[in-house]
Formats: sequence, C-alpha cells, structure tokens
Amino acid sequence: ENQVLSEGDIEPSLCNIGLGEENTNDRHVDDDSWMARHGLQVRKGSHGLPMHEIFAYNAMNALRNIVQDSRNAMVVSEWQPGILVLCETVLSSLVSVELRKDAMEVLLSVAPHANCQVDEKLVEANAYLCGDYLLRLGIRLLQSIPRSGTFFPNQQSIIDSCNLIAHVARKEKNESVVVNLLDEFGWILVYILQCGDPSFYQGYEPLGLHGTFTETSSTEPLAQPLMVGAALHAICNISAFETAVRLQLASYRGLVDCLVRLLFEDMHSVRAAFTLLNLAEAHANRAILLNYEWKLVEAAKDETLCVKDTVAQILHELTFD
Repeated sequence: ENQVLSEGDIEPSLCNIGLGEENTNDRHVDDDSWMARHGLQVRKGSHGLPMHEIFAYNAMNALRNIVQDSRNAMVVSEWQPGILVLCETVLSSLVSVELRKDAMEVLLSVAPHANCQVDEKLVEANAYLCGDYLLRLGIRLLQSIPRSGTFFPNQQSIIDSCNLIAHVARKEKNESVVVNLLDEFGWILVYILQCGDPSFYQGYEPLGLHGTFTETSSTEPLAQPLMVGAALHAICNISAFETAVRLQLASYRGLVDCLVRLLFEDMHSVRAAFTLLNLAEAHANRAILLNYEWKLVEAAKDETLCVKDTVAQILHELTFD
C-alpha cells in the first residue's frame, strides 16, 4: 500500500546521500579527510564499492520509489535542502554516472510540483525556492552543450534539462521567474529545434549564441527526435505565458520556421501546432506568421495530419483585425 510521507520522513533518507558540499573544487570521494568531516568510514561493501556509495545508491533508489506517488513528490518538491543536494549530485563529476542519472530522475518527478520564488525581498537575499534551483539546473546543463557543428555528445542530459524546464514552466505561478531567465536559454531551445533538421546550415549564429559554428556535410540531424521533442516541450509550455512572452518567443530567429516544419512530423506535430496557436493569439506576431500562410494552408488541407483543425484555428487567428 502506498504511504504518503512528511518532510520529517524524507529527511533521513536524503541526508544519507551525503554528497552535498558548498565547495566541490577540492572534494574527492576517496579523500579520508572529506569522509571524516561527514562522519563516514571508507569501508568496502559486498560489491566492492565503499560503503558510503552503497548508502547513496540505496537512498537514491528509495527516493525514486517514493516520488512515484505524486503526493510524495509534492512533499519532496518543497524540501529545499534535499533538492539542493540532488542538484549538486547531478552536476558533480565526482559522482558516478548512474547516481547522477538517478538523481535527475527524482528531480524530473518532483519538478511539476516545484514553485519558483516570486518574493523580491527573498530573491535579493538569495533565498530561492526549489523551483528556482531546478530551473537554474536545467539552464546550466543546456548552456554546457558544445558550440560547434558536431553531434551532441550527451543527448540524454539535454533531453532531461529541457524536460526539467518544461515541467517548471507548467505552473502559472512560476511564469515571472521563467520569463526573467528566458534570454539565457530560449535561443538554445531554438537551436536544438534547428539541429533536428538535416538541412540546417550552421554557418551563422542563432540569437544570443557566442562562438563560431562550422559547416557540416552530414545528412543526419545533429539533434535526434527525442531531443527535439524535449526542446519543443519546453517551448510549448512557455508559449502559454502572457502576450509579451509570446512576442519574445516569435522574435527568436528560426523558431517559427522550425514549428511550421514540425507540423508535418507526426512525433512533434501536436506541440508544434499548439505552440503556433499560442503565438498566433498574440496578434502582433501576425506579420511573422503570415510569411508561412501557404504552408499553414497546406497543413490545414492535409487530411493525414491530426492537427489540421488546430492549424485552421491558427489561420483564423491571423484573420482578426
């Protein structure tokens, strides 16, 4: 039977992870002094791992099971110290890949329930809520993508970061914080959509991108479908925000072009259509969208597209004075 836990029940499990540290520059998991400060001994378990690593794996597995219940995920999403430890775990190069993946899985489960900080006084005091940490973690991971015309080396990390942002952006109360940070990551999401097109030429810089891209002759997309879908997930949720945000999104070079192209891809057509509809509802975007009128008409007439009715709504929005 599922049990709903309180913060007091969750805390001992999170504390057993023992991976959080303010300064990770001089931290090593095999450092006796670091272990001593955390009250741990370097003892080998039955699998040849130090006992503290076994404790960490067990605690993380317990957390993964706990947050499968949405009521428990809601409790964990409000426990700031634990969320911070999990974020540090994901970012730490001193933690095993498996444990980092497990930590991200927990964060993805709690992200839909997390709240961002809206109290300016607390923001000034650097007192963030859990949603802020999750949003900033997603942005930091996105900003680590390679800035050259090569295949992304760790697509799963980027998929997770996009979905993390998308989950945080689901809550209306998080809108102001997401919007304030949008210019830090919005262009990266657009770039990922662009890299899903095999014909995308990388000889120019997307908005806000620093560094030089090299031309690639590959016939394969740099971003695979799941990665494109995750970026589209985040953009779609953000496009449901207020009019000013919809105008800001439409201003990103190449976004509307990508969305229209994705209307004809079954895997992405629904979110692409809803995103375009959100953008179309901001009538100041009409001039941009009318450049794709014939493509939209083509999609609306295509009986094989499940989104043809939504596309018809987009065209209807473009007829308003």
